[in-house]
Amino acid sequence: MLEKLTDEQIAKQKDYVDKWVNITLDTEHCDKKEAEKLIAEIYKNGKIKKPNILWAKSPIEAVNIVADLYAKEEKREKTKEDIRQAWSCFFWVNFWSGYKAMWDYFYTECNVKEIEPYLPWIKISNHINGCIALHDVCVLSEKPVMLKTIDLNGRKELHCTTGPAVAYSDGFEIYALNGVKVPKWVVMTPAEQIDVIKINKESNVEIRRELVRKVGVERYMQKMNAKVLDKKDDYELLEVDLGLPEKAKALKMKNPSIDVWHVEFVGEECKTVQDAINFRAGDLIKGDENWNPEKLT
Repeated sequence: MLEKLTDEQIAKQKDYVDKWVNITLDTEHCDKKEAEKLIAEIYKNGKIKKPNILWAKSPIEAVNIVADLYAKEEKREKTKEDIRQAWSCFFWVNFWSGYKAMWDYFYTECNVKEIEPYLPWIKISNHINGCIALHDVCVLSEKPVMLKTIDLNGRKELHCTTGPAVAYSDGFEIYALNGVKVPKWVVMTPAEQIDVIKINKESNVEIRRELVRKVGVERYMQKMNAKVLDKKDDYELLEVDLGLPEKAKALKMKNPSIDVWHVEFVGEECKTVQDAINFRAGDLIKGDENWNPEKLT
Protein backbone atom coordinates (compact mmCIF):
# COMPACT_ATOMS: atom_id res chain seq x y z
CA MET A 1 0.00 0.00 0.00
CA LEU A 2 1.26 3.48 -0.90
CA GLU A 3 1.85 5.44 2.30
CA LYS A 4 4.22 8.24 1.30
CA LEU A 5 5.38 9.87 -1.92
CA THR A 6 9.07 10.14 -2.70
CA ASP A 7 10.64 13.48 -3.60
CA GLU A 8 11.00 12.23 -7.18
CA GLN A 9 7.30 11.34 -7.38
CA ILE A 10 6.28 14.72 -5.97
CA ALA A 11 8.52 16.48 -8.49
CA LYS A 12 6.63 14.84 -11.36
CA GLN A 13 3.18 16.09 -10.32
CA LYS A 14 3.58 19.33 -12.32
CA ASP A 15 4.22 17.28 -15.47
CA TYR A 16 0.83 15.60 -15.10
CA VAL A 17 -0.92 18.91 -14.48
CA ASP A 18 0.55 20.28 -17.73
CA LYS A 19 -0.23 17.06 -19.62
CA TRP A 20 -3.89 17.08 -18.65
CA VAL A 21 -4.37 20.79 -19.20
CA ASN A 22 -3.17 20.19 -22.77
CA ILE A 23 -5.55 17.23 -23.17
CA THR A 24 -8.44 19.37 -21.94
CA LEU A 25 -7.62 22.19 -24.34
CA ASP A 26 -7.00 19.95 -27.37
CA THR A 27 -9.57 20.48 -30.14
CA GLU A 28 -8.12 18.24 -32.84
CA HIS A 29 -7.13 14.76 -31.69
CA CYS A 30 -9.98 12.28 -32.12
CA ASP A 31 -9.93 8.61 -33.12
CA LYS A 32 -13.54 7.44 -33.23
CA LYS A 33 -12.66 3.76 -33.66
CA GLU A 34 -10.36 3.88 -30.63
CA ALA A 35 -13.02 5.72 -28.62
CA GLU A 36 -15.65 3.07 -29.44
CA LYS A 37 -13.20 0.33 -28.51
CA LEU A 38 -12.59 1.98 -25.13
CA ILE A 39 -16.33 2.39 -24.48
CA ALA A 40 -16.79 -1.35 -25.10
CA GLU A 41 -14.00 -1.99 -22.58
CA ILE A 42 -15.60 0.33 -20.01
CA TYR A 43 -18.93 -1.46 -20.31
CA LYS A 44 -17.18 -4.85 -20.12
CA ASN A 45 -15.49 -3.79 -16.88
CA GLY A 46 -18.97 -3.06 -15.54
CA LYS A 47 -20.17 -6.49 -16.73
CA ILE A 48 -22.50 -4.86 -19.28
CA LYS A 49 -22.64 -5.84 -22.95
CA LYS A 50 -21.36 -3.37 -25.55
CA PRO A 51 -23.99 -0.66 -26.11
CA ASN A 52 -25.19 0.86 -29.32
CA ILE A 53 -22.73 3.74 -29.80
CA LEU A 54 -23.93 7.00 -31.34
CA TRP A 55 -21.93 10.15 -32.10
CA ALA A 56 -22.97 13.76 -31.57
CA LYS A 57 -21.21 16.90 -32.74
CA SER A 58 -21.77 18.69 -29.42
CA PRO A 59 -23.10 18.15 -25.89
CA ILE A 60 -26.45 19.71 -26.81
CA GLU A 61 -26.86 17.32 -29.76
CA ALA A 62 -26.01 14.39 -27.46
CA VAL A 63 -28.64 15.59 -24.99
CA ASN A 64 -31.29 15.90 -27.69
CA ILE A 65 -30.49 12.43 -29.04
CA VAL A 66 -31.07 10.93 -25.60
CA ALA A 67 -34.16 13.07 -24.95
CA ASP A 68 -35.61 11.82 -28.27
CA LEU A 69 -34.93 8.25 -27.15
CA TYR A 70 -36.80 8.86 -23.87
CA ALA A 71 -39.80 10.20 -25.77
CA LYS A 72 -39.72 7.49 -28.46
CA GLU A 73 -39.62 4.76 -25.82
CA GLU A 74 -42.82 6.10 -24.29
CA LYS A 75 -44.37 6.97 -27.70
CA ARG A 76 -44.87 10.68 -27.03
CA GLU A 77 -43.45 14.09 -27.90
CA LYS A 78 -40.14 15.20 -26.40
CA THR A 79 -40.49 17.48 -23.36
CA LYS A 80 -38.30 19.88 -21.41
CA GLU A 81 -38.15 17.29 -18.65
CA ASP A 82 -36.62 14.81 -21.11
CA ILE A 83 -33.95 17.37 -21.96
CA ARG A 84 -33.32 18.19 -18.30
CA GLN A 85 -32.97 14.51 -17.45
CA ALA A 86 -30.61 13.92 -20.37
CA TRP A 87 -28.42 16.89 -19.31
CA SER A 88 -28.20 15.42 -15.81
CA CYS A 89 -26.67 12.29 -17.36
CA PHE A 90 -24.08 14.12 -19.46
CA PHE A 91 -20.51 13.45 -18.30
CA TRP A 92 -17.83 15.97 -19.32
CA VAL A 93 -14.99 13.53 -20.02
CA ASN A 94 -12.05 15.71 -21.05
CA PHE A 95 -13.23 18.98 -19.45
CA TRP A 96 -13.37 17.30 -16.03
CA SER A 97 -9.80 16.04 -16.29
CA GLY A 98 -8.80 16.33 -12.63
CA TYR A 99 -9.78 12.76 -11.77
CA LYS A 100 -8.07 11.35 -14.86
CA ALA A 101 -4.90 13.33 -14.09
CA MET A 102 -4.90 11.86 -10.58
CA TRP A 103 -5.52 8.31 -11.81
CA ASP A 104 -2.84 8.68 -14.51
CA TYR A 105 -0.29 9.98 -12.02
CA PHE A 106 -0.85 7.37 -9.32
CA TYR A 107 -0.98 4.49 -11.81
CA THR A 108 2.07 5.53 -13.81
CA GLU A 109 4.34 7.01 -11.15
CA CYS A 110 3.20 5.16 -8.01
CA ASN A 111 2.19 1.79 -9.49
CA VAL A 112 -1.24 1.81 -7.84
CA LYS A 113 -2.78 -1.23 -9.56
CA GLU A 114 -6.27 -0.58 -8.18
CA ILE A 115 -6.59 2.13 -10.84
CA GLU A 116 -6.41 -0.35 -13.74
CA PRO A 117 -10.24 -0.51 -14.23
CA TYR A 118 -10.18 3.26 -14.83
CA LEU A 119 -7.51 3.16 -17.55
CA PRO A 120 -10.07 3.22 -20.41
CA TRP A 121 -11.51 6.47 -18.97
CA ILE A 122 -8.00 7.92 -18.91
CA LYS A 123 -7.37 6.96 -22.53
CA ILE A 124 -10.76 8.02 -23.92
CA SER A 125 -10.20 11.59 -22.70
CA ASN A 126 -7.93 12.03 -25.73
CA HIS A 127 -10.81 11.39 -28.10
CA ILE A 128 -14.13 12.78 -26.80
CA ASN A 129 -15.53 15.82 -25.05
CA GLY A 130 -18.20 13.97 -23.11
CA CYS A 131 -20.79 11.23 -23.17
CA ILE A 132 -24.16 10.00 -21.95
CA ALA A 133 -23.71 6.36 -20.98
CA LEU A 134 -27.00 4.49 -20.68
CA HIS A 135 -27.46 0.74 -20.32
CA ASP A 136 -28.06 -0.05 -24.00
CA VAL A 137 -26.94 3.19 -25.66
CA CYS A 138 -23.89 5.40 -25.28
CA VAL A 139 -23.81 8.79 -27.00
CA LEU A 140 -20.33 10.26 -27.49
CA SER A 141 -19.85 13.99 -27.99
CA GLU A 142 -17.08 15.21 -30.27
CA LYS A 143 -14.56 17.76 -29.05
CA PRO A 144 -15.14 21.46 -29.72
CA VAL A 145 -13.56 22.97 -32.80
CA MET A 146 -12.52 26.13 -30.94
CA LEU A 147 -11.64 26.87 -27.34
CA LYS A 148 -10.26 30.13 -25.90
CA THR A 149 -8.81 30.66 -22.43
CA ILE A 150 -7.08 33.20 -20.23
CA ASP A 151 -4.43 32.64 -17.55
CA LEU A 152 -5.84 33.51 -14.11
CA ASN A 153 -3.92 32.79 -10.92
CA GLY A 154 -1.97 30.01 -12.62
CA ARG A 155 -5.09 28.41 -14.10
CA LYS A 156 -6.47 28.24 -17.63
CA GLU A 157 -10.02 29.64 -17.54
CA LEU A 158 -12.55 29.90 -20.38
CA HIS A 159 -12.60 33.48 -21.65
CA CYS A 160 -13.40 35.45 -24.78
CA THR A 161 -14.59 39.07 -24.99
CA THR A 162 -15.48 39.03 -28.70
CA GLY A 163 -17.44 35.80 -29.15
CA PRO A 164 -17.89 32.28 -27.79
CA ALA A 165 -15.17 30.79 -25.60
CA VAL A 166 -16.11 27.31 -26.83
CA ALA A 167 -17.60 26.43 -30.22
CA TYR A 168 -18.68 23.11 -31.71
CA SER A 169 -19.03 22.06 -35.34
CA ASP A 170 -22.85 22.09 -35.20
CA GLY A 171 -22.99 25.72 -34.02
CA PHE A 172 -23.43 25.08 -30.28
CA GLU A 173 -21.50 27.70 -28.31
CA ILE A 174 -20.51 28.45 -24.73
CA TYR A 175 -19.81 32.05 -23.69
CA ALA A 176 -17.54 32.80 -20.76
CA LEU A 177 -15.65 35.68 -19.16
CA ASN A 178 -12.77 35.02 -16.77
CA GLY A 179 -13.90 31.45 -16.20
CA VAL A 180 -17.54 32.40 -15.56
CA LYS A 181 -20.15 30.97 -17.94
CA VAL A 182 -22.39 33.83 -19.04
CA PRO A 183 -25.35 34.40 -21.39
CA LYS A 184 -24.42 35.39 -24.95
CA TRP A 185 -25.67 38.97 -24.53
CA VAL A 186 -23.20 39.63 -21.71
CA VAL A 187 -20.28 39.12 -24.09
CA MET A 188 -21.76 40.49 -27.30
CA THR A 189 -23.43 43.67 -25.98
CA PRO A 190 -21.04 46.68 -26.04
CA ALA A 191 -20.26 47.92 -22.52
CA GLU A 192 -21.79 51.34 -23.14
CA GLN A 193 -25.11 49.73 -24.17
CA ILE A 194 -25.54 47.56 -21.07
CA ASP A 195 -28.40 48.77 -18.86
CA VAL A 196 -27.34 49.01 -15.22
CA ILE A 197 -30.85 48.05 -14.14
CA LYS A 198 -30.37 44.75 -15.99
CA ILE A 199 -27.09 44.27 -14.11
CA ASN A 200 -28.85 44.79 -10.79
CA LYS A 201 -31.54 42.27 -11.70
CA GLU A 202 -28.97 39.54 -12.41
CA SER A 203 -29.29 37.02 -9.56
CA ASN A 204 -26.00 35.18 -10.22
CA VAL A 205 -23.27 36.97 -8.25
CA GLU A 206 -20.45 35.87 -10.56
CA ILE A 207 -22.27 36.99 -13.72
CA ARG A 208 -23.13 40.30 -12.06
CA ARG A 209 -19.47 40.76 -11.11
CA GLU A 210 -18.41 40.19 -14.74
CA LEU A 211 -21.01 42.69 -15.95
CA VAL A 212 -19.71 45.33 -13.53
CA ARG A 213 -16.15 44.52 -14.55
CA LYS A 214 -17.08 44.94 -18.23
CA VAL A 215 -18.97 48.19 -17.76
CA GLY A 216 -16.36 49.46 -15.28
CA VAL A 217 -17.18 49.99 -11.64
CA GLU A 218 -16.80 53.78 -11.84
CA ARG A 219 -19.05 54.07 -14.89
CA TYR A 220 -21.51 51.68 -13.24
CA MET A 221 -21.67 53.80 -10.09
CA GLN A 222 -21.93 56.98 -12.15
CA LYS A 223 -24.93 55.59 -14.03
CA MET A 224 -26.46 54.64 -10.71
CA ASN A 225 -25.96 58.21 -9.40
CA ALA A 226 -24.13 56.75 -6.43
CA LYS A 227 -23.39 58.85 -3.36
CA VAL A 228 -20.52 57.84 -1.04
CA LEU A 229 -21.76 57.51 2.55
CA ASP A 230 -18.63 56.06 4.16
CA LYS A 231 -15.10 54.91 3.28
CA LYS A 232 -12.73 52.40 4.84
CA ASP A 233 -9.55 51.09 3.16
CA ASP A 234 -10.64 49.63 -0.22
CA TYR A 235 -14.32 49.76 0.72
CA GLU A 236 -17.02 52.35 0.11
CA LEU A 237 -20.62 52.34 1.29
CA LEU A 238 -22.75 53.85 -1.45
CA GLU A 239 -26.30 55.08 -1.73
CA VAL A 240 -27.81 54.43 -5.16
CA ASP A 241 -31.07 55.34 -6.82
CA LEU A 242 -32.73 52.30 -8.42
CA GLY A 243 -35.91 54.16 -9.23
CA LEU A 244 -37.63 52.62 -6.20
CA PRO A 245 -39.45 54.44 -3.39
CA GLU A 246 -36.38 54.05 -1.16
CA LYS A 247 -32.77 54.47 -2.22
CA ALA A 248 -30.65 51.32 -1.97
CA LYS A 249 -27.25 50.85 -0.40
CA ALA A 250 -24.29 49.00 -1.87
CA LEU A 251 -20.79 48.06 -0.80
CA LYS A 252 -18.06 48.77 -3.34
CA MET A 253 -15.00 46.63 -2.67
CA LYS A 254 -11.89 45.12 -4.15
CA ASN A 255 -11.50 41.36 -4.30
CA PRO A 256 -7.78 40.82 -3.55
CA SER A 257 -7.67 37.27 -4.89
CA ILE A 258 -8.53 38.35 -8.45
CA ASP A 259 -7.76 42.09 -8.17
CA VAL A 260 -11.22 43.14 -9.35
CA TRP A 261 -13.60 45.81 -8.08
CA HIS A 262 -17.19 44.75 -7.63
CA VAL A 263 -20.39 45.91 -5.95
CA GLU A 264 -22.82 44.07 -3.69
CA PHE A 265 -26.10 45.46 -2.39
CA VAL A 266 -26.57 45.49 1.38
CA GLY A 267 -29.37 46.21 3.84
CA GLU A 268 -30.89 49.68 4.16
CA GLU A 269 -29.97 49.66 7.85
CA CYS A 270 -26.24 49.86 7.04
CA LYS A 271 -24.79 53.25 7.99
CA THR A 272 -21.05 52.51 7.75
CA VAL A 273 -18.68 50.33 5.76
CA GLN A 274 -18.32 48.09 8.81
CA ASP A 275 -22.10 47.70 9.01
CA ALA A 276 -22.12 46.63 5.35
CA ILE A 277 -19.25 44.17 5.86
CA ASN A 278 -21.07 42.68 8.83
CA PHE A 279 -24.26 42.46 6.74
CA ARG A 280 -22.45 40.46 4.06
CA ALA A 281 -20.87 38.17 6.65
CA GLY A 282 -24.37 37.24 7.87
CA ASP A 283 -24.42 34.23 10.18
CA LEU A 284 -20.62 34.02 10.22
CA ILE A 285 -20.57 36.57 13.05
CA LYS A 286 -22.29 36.57 16.41
CA GLY A 287 -23.68 39.40 18.49
CA ASP A 288 -21.79 42.69 18.23
CA GLU A 289 -18.72 41.15 16.60
CA ASN A 290 -17.20 43.08 13.68
CA TRP A 291 -16.08 41.02 10.72
CA ASN A 292 -12.54 41.39 9.40
CA PRO A 293 -12.61 42.36 5.70
CA GLU A 294 -9.62 40.13 4.98
CA LYS A 295 -11.61 37.14 6.19
CA LEU A 296 -14.63 38.22 4.18
CA THR A 297 -12.79 38.41 0.87
